[in-house]
Amino acid sequence: MLDANPNSWSIYDLGAFSQTLMLAATARGVQSVPSYELVKYPAIVRNALGMPADKVVAMGIALGYEKPEKPLNQFRTDRVATPQVLHIIN
Repeated sequence: MLDANPNSWSIYDLGAFSQTLMLAATARGVQSVPSYELVKYPAIVRNALGMPADKVVAMGIALGYEKPEKPLNQFRTDRVATPQVLHIIN
């Protein structure tokens, strides 16, 4: 949750925290996905979590264990090769 009028640094911090949370989950065998659907109805989320009115629901991250046998979990997209998007200069 963020203040009702977050500044740019708060949004940056949220993104950095979210990425680290998802990486930590992956390292422990837990899958994750950021999802708008989890915060689409902020009043419901605010009520369920007992959030104060001066805070906003900024994003949601679903965490769980993949069931590889499910058809949806078998879908894989093509990826651009790492060297095409990352150049490390010594």
